[in-house]
Amino acid sequence: MASKPYRTTMIFNEETLPAALRRTHSTKSGVWGVLRVIAGSLRYVVEDGSGAPVLLTSGDTVVILPQQPHHVEVTGSMQMLVEFYDHHPVVRPGHEPAEEADRTEPSGTRAAYLKERQLDEATVVRVVDTFYGRIRRDALLGEIFDRMIGDHWDRHLQTMYDFWSSVMLMSGRYKGTPMQKHVSMTQLTEAHFGRWLELFELTVTELCVETDARLFMEKAQMIARSFQYGIQVARGELPPRISARAV
Repeated sequence: MASKPYRTTMIFNEETLPAALRRTHSTKSGVWGVLRVIAGSLRYVVEDGSGAPVLLTSGDTVVILPQQPHHVEVTGSMQMLVEFYDHHPVVRPGHEPAEEADRTEPSGTRAAYLKERQLDEATVVRVVDTFYGRIRRDALLGEIFDRMIGDHWDRHLQTMYDFWSSVMLMSGRYKGTPMQKHVSMTQLTEAHFGRWLELFELTVTELCVETDARLFMEKAQMIARSFQYGIQVARGELPPRISARAV
């Protein structure tokens, strides 16, 4: 069975994370979840005694079992989303977190994560500049981006430097709410997101080592999926996103 979620939440940050996710809650019978950390870090706590709390950092995922009581604790700047499945999801090996005892400072979290990366801020800037250069020349996407951004490309690029630095290098520089900015773009279709991902993959494959390019794409695919869901809800094509009390 293919591991594809039937529903995905918006991207939450430390300010927009619902109170219901911060206190004890669980999914319904037959509903699995995957919590994905896009940027920053947070603590995931299972309350039935089956496991120790885990510290999740950018790129980590954790599977939420049906009816298993748990909550999320914010530890600082972060971005996360939750996917919901009607079957046990397949998570790529190596992307589930270690127990918190093995992920403590100073040897763990950001330092350990960055030690495994060959990425730096200069590469992030090259990726953003190259990608949006292609976007602006693209027959499908160029006009949409130019209309939305207008004469503010310098500011937009700086925002994207901060965003991808936070996602890939855990710098915490990005403080925005990207979902709110995109759900109003109801003219976007699956073809637009497909082309966006195609150009992004071309860029990171060209500029990054394989492991970093793969992680870039995993993040981009999660983000695109979340934005698509938010736009479908805004167009009235899907029911409103799952409430924290209903999961």
